[in-house]
Amino acid sequence: MIDPERIQPYPDLKPLDLLTAFASGTSPAAVLILDNNFDIALNLLQPRTIDELRENGIPVLESQRVLLKVWSVIKQLDDDKYQFAWPIMVGEKLNAVRTKAKEIARTILQENQSNIQFFLKVAQEESFSAHQFPLLASLVLDGMVWDQLQELGVVDNIDFGSMETGSSFWKGLAWITYPEKSFRLGTNGFVRGEYGFSQSWTPQSLPLQKPIMKSAVLQQKLVDFVDNPKSYIRDKDHDQLAKMGFFEEDQLTIPYLHHEHTLWQAGKKLAAQVTSVLKDEIAKIDLELMIGMEFKGALIIFYHEIYPAMLEHLIGMGIELPGVMQGDVNAPIANSFFITKY
Repeated sequence: MIDPERIQPYPDLKPLDLLTAFASGTSPAAVLILDNNFDIALNLLQPRTIDELRENGIPVLESQRVLLKVWSVIKQLDDDKYQFAWPIMVGEKLNAVRTKAKEIARTILQENQSNIQFFLKVAQEESFSAHQFPLLASLVLDGMVWDQLQELGVVDNIDFGSMETGSSFWKGLAWITYPEKSFRLGTNGFVRGEYGFSQSWTPQSLPLQKPIMKSAVLQQKLVDFVDNPKSYIRDKDHDQLAKMGFFEEDQLTIPYLHHEHTLWQAGKKLAAQVTSVLKDEIAKIDLELMIGMEFKGALIIFYHEIYPAMLEHLIGMGIELPGVMQGDVNAPIANSFFITKY
């Protein structure tokens, strides 16, 4: 258990399990996973001097102090004390946030049940039944809703990568949550030219999705097909993609959407409907006070509790989570992907 009042090592906690980071530049996770940097950070939830940490069994090299400071993981206060610089969601504060997030998630679902069913029906009619979950999760709830929050004036700019951190190494937002959500997921992706490739992930799926996410060659191979299928060459890289489920009988299996696509328009409509309810519900609470930071950052953290709660409920109601996102090593990786054209 993370206790801000105690000084102690946390050898059983892994930063990548508790950290959420949106960063332009190198992710600050690269710093937290080095040596005992995570221990140092967690023991500075309360302002303390570096000597206090050392006296209580938390080794701190001078190089670590400098590294954590220049990366804005810790901040120096006026009295030679240091403090962890990022929001941390633990204890009663986290319980209150999650209770409210689940309440708002239920409200959004209740008011959008038919709208969600319509979107899923359109996906099915477009022959994307196997991709209903990533389309709902990553295209709409973790994609278009962010754009709608900006369009409706809830925030002036939802570009995570533009948020200043005080470090010259990265911009964005990072925070720690403990314990993690019962259902954790997110969206990763890569851009190749005018094409965006999006992937819904869970902790169980990330190791299985790594072969495509880490291979520029395989990524480019997908682009080659989308760009010009007539001149596409079927080779060993194609065969590898086919084994992952991206091709069946030489046809691309994953959704490829552009802004005029029927499914894209249905997603945009659903996102607007969801965001309208979300906006009304957020207006009823003091989000900055609840989360403990300025509004934009607080909204980002809060919505990352809301939309997984929505999806967890929908899974319970019968929407199918792709096998790869359940950690099934034999399931097609491709069922967690879709392509959009900018």
